[in-house]
Amino acid sequence: MISPHFPTVDIVPGPAEGAMPQRPVFAAAMLQFPSSYSNCADIAAATPDQWYRMLKPIAVEGFKALEIANSWLNLGRLDGGRRNDLAGVLADLDLTAVGCVVANRSVADVVNRQSHLDYTKAVITSAAYLDIPFVCVGLHGMKPSQPGGPFWFWNQKHAVPDPQQWNATASALRQLCVFAQDLGVSLSLELFPNTFAGSTDDALRLFADVDRSNFGLNPDLGNFVRLQSDIIDWELMALRLLSVTNYWHVKNYAYLEHPQSGLNLTLPAGLDAGVINYRKLLTYALHSGYSGPVVIEHYGGDGLAASGNGLRYLNRVVDALS
Repeated sequence: MISPHFPTVDIVPGPAEGAMPQRPVFAAAMLQFPSSYSNCADIAAATPDQWYRMLKPIAVEGFKALEIANSWLNLGRLDGGRRNDLAGVLADLDLTAVGCVVANRSVADVVNRQSHLDYTKAVITSAAYLDIPFVCVGLHGMKPSQPGGPFWFWNQKHAVPDPQQWNATASALRQLCVFAQDLGVSLSLELFPNTFAGSTDDALRLFADVDRSNFGLNPDLGNFVRLQSDIIDWELMALRLLSVTNYWHVKNYAYLEHPQSGLNLTLPAGLDAGVINYRKLLTYALHSGYSGPVVIEHYGGDGLAASGNGLRYLNRVVDALS
């Protein structure tokens, strides 16, 4: 018998748990999609046929849903006509946009806070027009890779946020929530190391301070497992966060440690092959009432193909619950 002092996400699904949990929407992330192409320098100005060609691989991999990344397309730049063009392309591919992710526009950045608020509000406006229910934001920023620098961006050194900016950051997030709620959109905050949402405790505190019904957390556990340091207790993190989770990025990493030298190495891995056991985690989440999107990410190589493999794996996990 497992001691109650050691919480776990292990759960035996069955009639005792009630009805079969609703199958979640599994969506493709767009991490590998470039911000420009040699024959299309401006994604926002692309023709519908070009958008179709760019997005078709997502449908071919078996996805019915996707998350639109602002690193690929800034939805805030689209007017009504262009939004209709994009909606038509998605319909032609039988794809549904379940969320938009707004990266590198942190409202914790005191210098650029107002411009980042304006940028995010423009994305929210387009999301509402396109019936996209979620906008996911983060409090982190990525520096461009430097020659001779770390290959993976998560090995960059990030400045610890200024505690004096906590209240202003919570207020800015609340402002976005109010704006989004009027348009029928929910906001989700991605957890990321060395930010105000850089630990379970801080994220829960920020969630409480924002205190809006359309606000939730995105417990992207991969952001923490991939750190080349001591491994985190991802089960305990999930147990504490899933009740306030409304949107979920999933990815996985292999972890190698050499205690004698203190060496820790991580590498992107398939959802079924890394440190995080998504079979037990998804089973627990669904039986605990999670009903938001699950967005599959993968860095390195053909990330879309790896995400497609993850889609098939997660579908098998859900099939086993029926």
